[in-house]
Amino acid sequence: MCKDIVDELRTYFNNSLPGIEAQKKMAPEHRNIVFNNNDDNPAKEAAVAIIFYPKNNKLCTVFIKRPEYDGPHSAQISFPGGKYEEYDYDLIQTAIRETKEEIGICADDLIIISTLSNLYIPVSNIKVLPVLCFLPYTPVFNIDKSEVEHIIEVDINKIFSVNSRKNKTITINNKAINAPYYDLYNNHVWGATAMILSELTEVLNGFDFNRVLPDFCNAQNDQ
Repeated sequence: MCKDIVDELRTYFNNSLPGIEAQKKMAPEHRNIVFNNNDDNPAKEAAVAIIFYPKNNKLCTVFIKRPEYDGPHSAQISFPGGKYEEYDYDLIQTAIRETKEEIGICADDLIIISTLSNLYIPVSNIKVLPVLCFLPYTPVFNIDKSEVEHIIEVDINKIFSVNSRKNKTITINNKAINAPYYDLYNNHVWGATAMILSELTEVLNGFDFNRVLPDFCNAQNDQ
């Protein structure tokens, strides 16, 4: 059953990705969506992991809330992930390594489905690769408190619900701007993470999570 879900998810990535056109649907109105082409200050590379896993007969994913610190992503909600290191053989390994370090998921058990489009984050000059993974069991998290304040587990159906997409006005540099966000159990997910989710939901539009998961969970429970 695990192979069936993974194989079906992978078919949704057979065509070209919607990229910027999907990302900008959840971009703040001030956001200049570009790829970094500045040779004098090239973007640092990073990767995040979007992890699908079963829990209580639902398919879920996990976000992290960053601790408060003196930096551009203080206290923000994001996917687990981080910067590419020289010993990583590619950005997929970066996503998996960072996920293990931050929330304790066993790297060897993650099944790679595909990647989404790169997203450039101007405020930190980072180009992020989102990596979609499947974990065939409910994880037990072991959080690195230096990097993660707490985790937020979310039913995938909640993300795909149109009612989860909302707008709010925020103030940046004394200027009020409109910022689309995902309301996930009163957690406001906006900015780069919302833009990644926007492409994810567009790519997987039509995938019936409620159809594929019950049989998989029943098979797991019988083991």
